[in-house]
Amino acid sequence: MRAKEYLRQAHRLDARIEMNLWELSRLRELAATIPSHARAKKKSRRAGDRTGNAAVRIVELERLIIERNERLMELRREIGEKIEAVEDMDLCLILQKRYLAFQGFERIAADMNYTYRHTTRLHGRALAAFQGVLDGGVKKDVL
Repeated sequence: MRAKEYLRQAHRLDARIEMNLWELSRLRELAATIPSHARAKKKSRRAGDRTGNAAVRIVELERLIIERNERLMELRREIGEKIEAVEDMDLCLILQKRYLAFQGFERIAADMNYTYRHTTRLHGRALAAFQGVLDGGVKKDVL
């Protein structure tokens, strides 16, 4: 697996969790608008079914979010350990900021007092060093 593809796993999983949280919020809003069981008896049996279906879906989605959060924590730990294997501390920090804190290059450059261009150049070096770690566990400091 290529370094960038490997490192992006956490961000993709985080984005999926965010979408699940959004969906959960929408389901809860929808469930709140479904008539109460007492009023539903008078109007329709389908309203009660909708309430039950919404509750089941909410529980399933909450379980999925918990599972994905656990996987994200494990993945971040795994990625973090591999990033730590890169010897150059600046390269290591760029990888951490980019792939664990999900920061953009503009923010990373500002935090590290580098230009945007220098930051992207160092990012390329960091990816090459990280690829060395992935390929054989070799600690690499790429110039």
